[in-house]
Amino acid sequence: MTPFRFRAHAALDVRKRIEEDARKTLSMAEDAARLADARAAGASRAQRIAEDTLASAQQSGVSGVELGWHQSWITRQRLEVDARRRDAATSAATVARAAASVRTAHQRRRTLERLRDRMAARHRVAAARHEQRDIDELAGLRYVARALGTAKK
Repeated sequence: MTPFRFRAHAALDVRKRIEEDARKTLSMAEDAARLADARAAGASRAQRIAEDTLASAQQSGVSGVELGWHQSWITRQRLEVDARRRDAATSAATVARAAASVRTAHQRRRTLERLRDRMAARHRVAAARHEQRDIDELAGLRYVARALGTAKK
């Protein structure tokens, strides 16, 4: 009997490469999300520093111009925090899409692997049947040969 050969082996290799690419994309998206989260946290810290600076400046007494400047600075910091949070949310959505892509690629690869495994199991069963048939045929021939040998005597 011929050895087992999975005809869709090339397709399985392609699906493995697709899954690897999806995992790489997910890794890069996770790195970008961590960076975006760090930037958002940094912007939040800068905003708190600006607010604390304004509070200490108000306690020590500041002019109206300096007070206006601090308020403008805090407003700019708030806008920066909002922008960094939007970036972080976008990055989180990208990570979610990449993770879904990895799951889909994994499912498709596993589908072909299960098909390969089932076909290999069928081939093993067929090979065992073929071998048993050959053994039975050989045993039958030996029996007939012995029967003919004893009948001639």
